[in-house]
Amino acid sequence: MAVRVLIFFALCIVLYANKVFADVAIPLGTGDVISISVFNEPELALREKIGQSGTVSMPLIGAVSVVGKLPQTLAEELSAAYEDGYLVNADVSVKVESYRAFFVGGAVFRPGAYEYVIDLTVEQAIAIAGGLRERASRKNWLILRGSDKQKIKAQAHTPLMPGDILTIEESLF
Repeated sequence: MAVRVLIFFALCIVLYANKVFADVAIPLGTGDVISISVFNEPELALREKIGQSGTVSMPLIGAVSVVGKLPQTLAEELSAAYEDGYLVNADVSVKVESYRAFFVGGAVFRPGAYEYVIDLTVEQAIAIAGGLRERASRKNWLILRGSDKQKIKAQAHTPLMPGDILTIEESLF
């Protein structure tokens, strides 16, 4: 009986985790690795890292702009494109295999680029980068986000996004 209860709880946790990750709405960007598949059409499958052009080349329909789109939106657009003269009821899925890196610079022990994980916070990013140096500011943290490098004043629990640049300033004392 106890084993059944444990299996039930483990299954609930897995299903909940899948639901949480499925609901994450992060727009696609340069450097993300995506896989695109069309149900029952293996020759139309694609796995590609999004390059500087912001496009991927899909069989039959050619170059498709993907940067800035949510995976679900891209799947719907590709379904419509394939249904326009190629397939009937195209069922396209788009999955993000890995997101572009985020960057940590300034007064940390190991500045650099790091692999992005869902729900990453500034505090976690600092830990990944080896922690704060002795003279690091404890509150003067800045995130540069997006292609326009929007400046965001950060705190420990501020969420990071793929491609963000986190800068930790040095304090005077």
